[in-house]
Amino acid sequence: MSVAHVSPLLISVEAVDVARAGSLVQALVSVFKAEDVSLDGEQLEVRVRTRGDSDGAVLRVLDALDDWLVATGLDSTTVHMDGRSYRVTAPERAGVGA
Repeated sequence: MSVAHVSPLLISVEAVDVARAGSLVQALVSVFKAEDVSLDGEQLEVRVRTRGDSDGAVLRVLDALDDWLVATGLDSTTVHMDGRSYRVTAPERAGVGA
């Protein structure tokens, strides 16, 4: 049995530069309310404050990151949440290495 977390969660995603941070904000605003997405320009991190189902929010962030990583040509980024850090790698592109 799985129980969804409903407590608020802050998810931070490292961006390499200001341009990529801006494109990540745009990607996340397309799946979250604008007031739940913010940019820390000093840390170059984009933050999402979840409401309601935190598990579902994490999945939506990861889906958006897959598309963002491919679009920006980055191999990976680091996600921080709940006191832990995770390396998220870009999905393999269809036809690459085949």
